[in-house]
Amino acid sequence: MAIACLLLREIQKPQMELYDLDKDPSESSNLASKYPEVVQGLMKLAREVHVPSKEVSTAIFG
Repeated sequence: MAIACLLLREIQKPQMELYDLDKDPSESSNLASKYPEVVQGLMKLAREVHVPSKEVSTAIFG
């Protein structure tokens, strides 16, 4: 399975979204709850490579 996208969106609270863009290019089926280990791994990677912006003061990765 080609997991191709992790999106963080703030609506009322941050919600993890994970899509297989090869099979679901319209992003209609959120796979985050089905593959929590993939979400956790991607979040870990994002925290490790994140470089805070000097121009934006909001912390996404805590």
